[in-house]
Amino acid sequence: MENYFRHEYGRLVAVLTRKAGSQNLEYVEDAVQAALATALTAWVIDGPPSEPGAWLYRVAWHHLLGELRKGGG
Repeated sequence: MENYFRHEYGRLVAVLTRKAGSQNLEYVEDAVQAALATALTAWVIDGPPSEPGAWLYRVAWHHLLGELRKGGG
């Protein structure tokens, strides 16, 4: 799972940075880390979803939007 998370971290940071802009890179990285931490907790309890990459993206994107709405970017 560690290799998967490492791969997904890079992919998600790239995708979300393209959407949110490089000026928000710090918020993007925080959002991706939060999504991975959430996955560790949720997936141990419920097992991984059928599309884990999409799940991680959705959780990271929502976290990022929340931070940006609070005035982050």
